[in-house]
Amino acid sequence: MINLNERYVAEILEQLIEEGAPFCTCENCLTDIMVVTLNSLPPRYVADCSTMNFFYPSKTIEIESRDMILKQVFESIKLVSSNPRH
Repeated sequence: MINLNERYVAEILEQLIEEGAPFCTCENCLTDIMVVTLNSLPPRYVADCSTMNFFYPSKTIEIESRDMILKQVFESIKLVSSNPRH
């Protein structure tokens, strides 16, 4: 069982880090950003990646979801950065 949003959030964070993220990338902060983001998004579970196309066949849906996730990741970064646990 896979929550697609978890995969998308992780990919977005990896990309931001590779591009020189202007936020703390310690393990605590990254975990908090993931948790805050995922708790702010509806879950999108699939049995496995092969069933993903059955439930979410349109690339448009995926693009719209990624835009929504990206927006929420930035909101979570702001929140975690203003209240770090380290």
